[in-house]
Amino acid sequence: MKKINYPFEHIPKKYELVNIATNLFWLRMPMPFALNHINLWLIEDNDGWTLIDTGLNFEKSKSYWQQIIEKHLKNKPIKQVICTHMHPDHMGLSGWLCEQFDAQLWMSQGEYEGYQSISSEVANSSTNSTAYDFYLSGGASVEQAKLYDKYISIYSTFVYPFPRNYKRLINNEVLALGGHDWQVIIGSGHSPEHVCLWSKSLNIILSGDQILPTISSNVSVYPKEPQANPLKNWLVSCKNYMNLLDNQTLVLPAHGKPFTNVIHRLDELVTEIENNLKVLIEYCETPKRIIDSFEVLFHKEINQKTFMLAYGESNAHFNYLIHLGAISSRVDANNVTWYSSNLKS
Repeated sequence: MKKINYPFEHIPKKYELVNIATNLFWLRMPMPFALNHINLWLIEDNDGWTLIDTGLNFEKSKSYWQQIIEKHLKNKPIKQVICTHMHPDHMGLSGWLCEQFDAQLWMSQGEYEGYQSISSEVANSSTNSTAYDFYLSGGASVEQAKLYDKYISIYSTFVYPFPRNYKRLINNEVLALGGHDWQVIIGSGHSPEHVCLWSKSLNIILSGDQILPTISSNVSVYPKEPQANPLKNWLVSCKNYMNLLDNQTLVLPAHGKPFTNVIHRLDELVTEIENNLKVLIEYCETPKRIIDSFEVLFHKEINQKTFMLAYGESNAHFNYLIHLGAISSRVDANNVTWYSSNLKS
């Protein structure tokens, strides 16, 4: 099977829009992280524009948008802002853009309410002791558990005050944008109800973080729902996209370059997870904690910057295997959970 193909050699330059298809444009916005960019998408209609994702709320992003608005939007208003999901790089400036243009926010219910829940948690930091217990139960140190404070603070640092109302996007509904129909396809695992937009006539999918070309999306368990099984949701979503799309589909991801041969990419993602699950079952032939699994699930050093993502993703693997009945757990006298394989040699 062919590997993924990148049909657009040219990456948008600073303040440039690259035309992908009729009325559909690609903007790449810098970010101040190791993942140093986000792809944003603009759809033009006769009477205005639709934005898909917004970038982070900080002054450089606002300035970037102001340049784009002045140079490229032809004095047409932004009518709606679609956020694929609730992570700050995708919806951080949605409130600001909606405010500037009296535009409407479009999101799935799970993503909108998910942000409201986190926003409430950030405002009430006294609840964080429960979160610390969640990480301590997996073998984290007190210092590592308190990294949660910094982790969720990005929602106050990089998200402009959110719109108080929104239009709910529902799975399989069809949006008429830029002269084409775009079907809402909801995925899950990386976030509660991640919105992708698929145009059958163009055979293009705006995939957000649901399908990425070179990195795998983080699939994590969080303190508010410690028994959640997001990895199951992720695998089901991947297989749903395999049934919907084909290798000619042009995938427009939030990070990386547009690509084709998506079936191959989805198969890679699923195979990687399935292999990791097999390794983890074998690893748990002797009891292990969540933090012990880092050495077999990740092929790089886990430091303070990556600890929260690694812990959440490891927990997701353990929860999947618990639901499957492949491993079992016990809690010791220090409230630390140990996992053991149920498979007999």
